[in-house]
Amino acid sequence: MLRKAHDMARRAKGEGTIYHVTPVSCDVCPQREGCLKKDAPEVKCGKRDRQDRWVYQYMVGMPGGKKSRRSLTASTKKELVAKIERMRMEVGPEGTRDVSLGSFLDYWQERILKDTVQPSTSVFYRSMVKYVPESLRKKRLADITPAMIQGMLSDLLAHGRIKKEGTLSVKTVKSVRTTLATALEAAIDNGFLVKNPVKKTKPPVDVVHKEIVFLYQDEIKRLLKVADSGEYYETYPAVMEDDGIVYLIRCYAMAVRLTLATGMRWGETFGLKWSDVDFTGGTIYIHNNLQDGVLKRPKTSYSIRKISVDADTMRRLKEWKKQQREYGKSVGDKYENELDLLFTSISGVPVRYDNFRGRQWANMMKAAQLPPGCTYHSLRHTHATQLLRAGVNIKVISQRLGHSNVAFTLRTYAHVMPDQDRTAADAMAGLLEDD
Repeated sequence: MLRKAHDMARRAKGEGTIYHVTPVSCDVCPQREGCLKKDAPEVKCGKRDRQDRWVYQYMVGMPGGKKSRRSLTASTKKELVAKIERMRMEVGPEGTRDVSLGSFLDYWQERILKDTVQPSTSVFYRSMVKYVPESLRKKRLADITPAMIQGMLSDLLAHGRIKKEGTLSVKTVKSVRTTLATALEAAIDNGFLVKNPVKKTKPPVDVVHKEIVFLYQDEIKRLLKVADSGEYYETYPAVMEDDGIVYLIRCYAMAVRLTLATGMRWGETFGLKWSDVDFTGGTIYIHNNLQDGVLKRPKTSYSIRKISVDADTMRRLKEWKKQQREYGKSVGDKYENELDLLFTSISGVPVRYDNFRGRQWANMMKAAQLPPGCTYHSLRHTHATQLLRAGVNIKVISQRLGHSNVAFTLRTYAHVMPDQDRTAADAMAGLLEDD
């Protein structure tokens, strides 16, 4: 009796029990007395005629808090254990939908994210999930309420840093909320949950709007001058005697100029192949993104695009191609540009962003006296801002940047657009003037 009660408790928790079922002979059957089937072998008996098999019985949490009993069977215990493992991989953690938030988040990262998002997105989600506190992870998935999540967001804003004491930025807390919402949508899609409690919460409000950093014309000229000359190197001009350093100076100067001319993202610029450049048509085709030294497809179809490039930049690009080829020949097998990239290290391998940012870019910023907060991505902002101020159509700018829609471009750069309202008023005044 105690054993039976223990097994029932295990099944109620979703753990399940394994037991062996064998046929029962009429001679040892506890119900043989008065049984009408014991002398009638032609009559079907559930105990006497049952198969020799192994059974795994468990409970599954259903929507609304109800539970349903399920079972798996196999001819051997080994086969049954293999079936249980497959079921747990397909159905979810612990073989049941009645699981904790933490258990599901682990399952979501290991089983669902793996083949459905880009590796960089998966890494981002994993970093955000770390901020979900253990107290919330231990709770049953079905018991999570909007109030619990809203409280978590408030706590993260107040003192949510993991490695050091302090607050988290509004942007990070918003990202945690978005990540959790995405995970719980997957819980609904996979039958673990009925409603997404995150949708009933409010994202934190950023009272201080972080302005984008872009460069003005005089700053652009200073940056290009510094990049072209190589004077941002501490040992300049002595470094100009080193062919490898001269190669890097020319390489990065061309990369900076091309990014300013096209508004490409870092990974798009440094992921370009020479086959992507159409010198005749004056265009560049973007269909790769360099991430951690590996070329990958862009996240969205909007990022795959063709950009027109001005004649002067194309002329400089053609010169750079020649210089790169000459450098490669001069160092022989020490330079192997197997991917045929426009921009590489001195050995021909893809450029690592952290290395470039911490060395060359940081020194360029300092030497050119660029404003605080100016990153390589600011070159992209500069491209968009300068086009807006020149009166280029917002849709054209959005397409050049590879944005998914014009609305996103407008939200990002609305505060730097020229005063179109005054232009509209002046235009109407011209139409309404008396002859």
